[in-house]
Amino acid sequence: IGTDGDGLSSPRHTVELGGFVIDRFEVSIGEVRRFLQANPGTDWPPLPPAAFDSKPMNNVSLEQAKAFCAW
Repeated sequence: IGTDGDGLSSPRHTVELGGFVIDRFEVSIGEVRRFLQANPGTDWPPLPPAAFDSKPMNNVSLEQAKAFCAW
């Protein structure tokens, strides 16, 4: 990862990752909206308008992701 230029991502280097799990499909904003409706009081930033419900959710903390997955 990284670049050959200046900045925080320099220099280009190899990174080894341990095992991890990834889902087959992205979580949509609509799925998160349903989660929040079923779990009122959950700490989550405001969601975009419902017109974006088919788009993938992003900028989620580890704690938020864990709560969603446990649901």
